[in-house]
Amino acid sequence: MATIEELIQELEQETHATRRVLERIPEDHLEWRPHPKSQSLGQLAMHVATIPGTLAEVSTRPFDVGTPIPRPSAESVDQLLDTLSRSVAQATQILRSIGDRGLAVPPNHHAQPLVPSPRPADRLPPAARRASAGRVRRQRRREDGAGLKQDRRSADDPIE
Repeated sequence: MATIEELIQELEQETHATRRVLERIPEDHLEWRPHPKSQSLGQLAMHVATIPGTLAEVSTRPFDVGTPIPRPSAESVDQLLDTLSRSVAQATQILRSIGDRGLAVPPNHHAQPLVPSPRPADRLPPAARRASAGRVRRQRRREDGAGLKQDRRSADDPIE
C-alpha cells in the first residue's frame, strides 16, 4: 500500500507535467470553444488546475453527486498557474492531515454512491431502450433461426 509521502511525491511529479501543459496555452485562445456547446479552453484549463485540491477535499467529506459544479474560466495563464499551485498546496495539506492510517479507512461516508446504480429499464433514455430491444430481437432471431434449420430437416435427409 502506498504511503502519504509517496502519494505527495507522485502529485508533485504530475504537477510539473500539468504546469508545462498549462504554460503552453495561448492567452488569446482562452475563450476558444471547439463546439458551441463545449466549455471554453479557459474553463477546461481551470478545471485541470483545480483537480488536485478538489479531489483531496471531496475525499474528506460527504459528497452529493447532484451538487452543481462551478465552471469558472481563466482570465490568464498566470491565473491558471497560481490556481494550480494553490490547488496542489491544498491537496498536500489534506493528504498530510489524513496520514498513512487514514489511507486504510474506506471512504464510505458519501451521501450518494459515486457511481450511480443502473437505471431500471423503464427509466432508460429512449435511445438506450431501442438499443437494448434491438439486441434482444437479434438474439431471439439467432435462437429461432437455429431452431428452424433443425426443424426443416427430415429424418430421411442425410447428415452432412
